[in-house]
Amino acid sequence: MKHTKNIFISYHFGEYEIFITRVCYYLRKQDILTYFHKDASIPKNVPGWRFEIMKELGMAETILFFHGKKVGKTQERELYEAKQNDKMIILIQLPGCQKDESYSDISNRVFDYSEESLPLTDEVAFDCAKNCATAVGHTWIPDDDIPEGYPFDYEKAIIDVYMREAIDLNLISQGCPEKWPQVIRKNTDTDNPASEEDIGRYRDAKDPNPQVFVAAISDFEPEKLKERSMVFPLAGPRKRVHFNIRDIFPFKVGVLVSGGIAPGTNAVITSIYQRHNLYASRGGYKVDVLGYFDGFQSLRLNVMPQPLNDERLEGTFSQGGSLLGTSRVKEFVDSDMNKRDNALRLAIEKLDRDGVKILYIIGGDGSMRAAHVLWKRIKDMNRNISIAAIPKTMDNDVLWGWQTFGFESAVERANKIVHQLHVEAQSNPRLCVLQLFGSDSGYVVTHVALASGVCDLFLIPEVPFTMRKVWEFICKRIRQTMERGDPGFRTHGLILMAEAAIPLDAKWYLDDEKYGFTQGEKMEVEHYLQINYWDRPPLGIQNNQIKKIRSYLGLDKKIPYKEVKPLDRFENDILREYAKNLRTQGQTPDDLRSAGLKLVSRVLQYHIRNDETLMPEEYWQNFRVFTNEPRHLIRAVDPTSSDILFGQRLGTLAVDGAMAGYTDFMISQWLTEYVMVPLRLVILGRKRVPEKGIFYRSAIACTGQPANLI
Repeated sequence: MKHTKNIFISYHFGEYEIFITRVCYYLRKQDILTYFHKDASIPKNVPGWRFEIMKELGMAETILFFHGKKVGKTQERELYEAKQNDKMIILIQLPGCQKDESYSDISNRVFDYSEESLPLTDEVAFDCAKNCATAVGHTWIPDDDIPEGYPFDYEKAIIDVYMREAIDLNLISQGCPEKWPQVIRKNTDTDNPASEEDIGRYRDAKDPNPQVFVAAISDFEPEKLKERSMVFPLAGPRKRVHFNIRDIFPFKVGVLVSGGIAPGTNAVITSIYQRHNLYASRGGYKVDVLGYFDGFQSLRLNVMPQPLNDERLEGTFSQGGSLLGTSRVKEFVDSDMNKRDNALRLAIEKLDRDGVKILYIIGGDGSMRAAHVLWKRIKDMNRNISIAAIPKTMDNDVLWGWQTFGFESAVERANKIVHQLHVEAQSNPRLCVLQLFGSDSGYVVTHVALASGVCDLFLIPEVPFTMRKVWEFICKRIRQTMERGDPGFRTHGLILMAEAAIPLDAKWYLDDEKYGFTQGEKMEVEHYLQINYWDRPPLGIQNNQIKKIRSYLGLDKKIPYKEVKPLDRFENDILREYAKNLRTQGQTPDDLRSAGLKLVSRVLQYHIRNDETLMPEEYWQNFRVFTNEPRHLIRAVDPTSSDILFGQRLGTLAVDGAMAGYTDFMISQWLTEYVMVPLRLVILGRKRVPEKGIFYRSAIACTGQPANLI
């Protein structure tokens, strides 16, 4: 990403930090590089931290001087250096500042937010950022509300954060809202055309605003949850609806599928169509349910949608795949804000031309982000189009859902494949490396490893590992299997891995021709592992530790592979902290997927045949490692009955919510109820398998693999 400006933030430590953090977030979203000490990896207790700060100031073009109740000595030094080096200085006056002091005449521009009665809200921070960006000559692009990266991996962590008195500044700097987001509901002036006898009990028959607490365990007190409005609206029909149907003829809604296919997609599409037709039949109006083929691609390429009807939908309810097709279009969440802004504007103009009042988006993590971005721009453009999202992903990594439809079908099919391949590996005998879904999370892999009971090892993106440790464990395991089996060196094994499970020590093997990596695969692995991280690691790590870690990871090959020393506990912790940043954004790149499979299978194949220390017998010279990638076969299976019913339920309730005026929400089953979750909350991360959780620990107990593979 190319940053357009370089801005240094000068402020008094401990004063208005939430507000300033939010200003920095909005500036960074405009591709404006900001240096904010609270945000940076220079801890105050590390010697030389002031020197590092001044070095950052020297590289900046502009200084934002936040003048609050007090100006600290560090601030005065920063101001002096800025004036000496003719930096552009923008003065931002905050509540409590003394305007009669000399600071008011040292700036190129002054922005006044000093009114005591003015709360420094998120809207004020946005205004401040926009003013500052304009002052440095930046053309402002509408904000999209998407956080940087994935701040959260688990719903309980989000609940815990918002139960505190104040949200952590680091999370605000990543784009997390200060307060718990709420689902938006538009005005409702029209009686529901469908009666309770037709569509079921109105959810607001007794309570005008039925809600579900986000947590049910005693750790989170109901009083605090209620006080902080940490609730979701209960899904289902309402007494009144938003759309005045008689003024809209015909009433048009759109449906599109984004991302990969998942079993149950057609059940969702059919249920949306059927529910809208039920509303229309009782209201005496005409409804057109428009199918947008090939996902967001049809909005981007201005393809005409096709009306769905009984004939087109007949027989699809229980079928796999997507009758509307699907695609991945990165323009809607592209890091280039100009591209994204243009794509969103064109999409909204198309929806407007098509007369669509509600758009249903069926998709995964990236689709949820695209849905929220689309709604944000619809709001900015003042168009009356509602957005309702239905979570769909085989990875099961969308937040705020018990599980996504299709996941159960995927696990069931994958489990059968594992048993079939286990028979193959056991009969020949040989070692199988099976790669399943998991672009950022290992739910499918972990479920199958636990359910099948025949796996020797499973590898997921959440838990860091090295091929050095994988080889040591597999060597031990296949020898144990051999000793338990028939005489004559008869052994076998099976390894499960997610498509984004990449060993931390991949650099030991990438440049070795015998493993056969392409240039594209090398680049993707190095990008994923953020190799440059170790060129300038965080301060506080000693040079001898960095040197040892670099050698262990294969970044410095001065010491031969067999002579590399193992890491101690503290060095292991350093690697684990680094590994937390290794994430796949969206879909797994093909080169990364193929590289991961090669790294595990080919490195093991080489060691089995050539490690004379651990495998000296001649038997191993011809022992085979084979691979399998059945992800497309799994995606295309017909859904189980439970996934069909689950998808039907989600589609039906999405229609009820959208008709009742709710927008920018995801329909989901949470705890024991179906609810509407604000998309602003859904996009705060991707759900991952907790390494210290009961589920993961049960799975490694089943396989017998060590908890630490670094």
